[in-house]
Amino acid sequence: KVIERGNKNIINLVTVGLISKGKGIFDLIITAKMLKEYNLNFVWHIVGGFVSHELEKECREVVENYGLNSEVRFEGEQNGGRKWDFYIKADIFVFLSFAAEAFPLTLLEAMMFSLPIIATDWRGIPEIIEEGKNGFLVPINDPDTTAEKIELLLKDSSLREIMEKKGREIFLEKFTLKKHLNKIEKVFKEIITIDE
Repeated sequence: KVIERGNKNIINLVTVGLISKGKGIFDLIITAKMLKEYNLNFVWHIVGGFVSHELEKECREVVENYGLNSEVRFEGEQNGGRKWDFYIKADIFVFLSFAAEAFPLTLLEAMMFSLPIIATDWRGIPEIIEEGKNGFLVPINDPDTTAEKIELLLKDSSLREIMEKKGREIFLEKFTLKKHLNKIEKVFKEIITIDE
């Protein structure tokens, strides 16, 4: 089934996960400020809890000072169907982490929902994102490049559709639960063979 996105007059960006400095929250807010300066019509849904009340207060103040209350929305921690709704209604998934990322599952969730992805070129992330195919990799702490790539996808619906399809294909080919269990089984068999 083709996933129906939200209001086509407004592009919905989504970021899912714990909100912390290491997850790139301030890079995200600065990127949103730049997108607004480009006169782009978007809403950025940030789904997840803050690591502290102090950080939440600071983030909300920065959003207020930049005049981004309509564009940047802190949606809180969501689970189950409510969380999936944000993926379903989104047009682009953004992940700007420079924390200790091994294999971020939110990227797989985004691909499962056929979302093009913009993510930092950091640690295990390039194992999931194939540059130019299912998304774009951007340097860490680089709102300029991030805004440029988001702008490209915001303006080019055909490119978004190509990346949506490719992301879903890669997910089905490599990252379903069955594929994951098969990989684990293969690793265990190799270990057993070595021990013998």
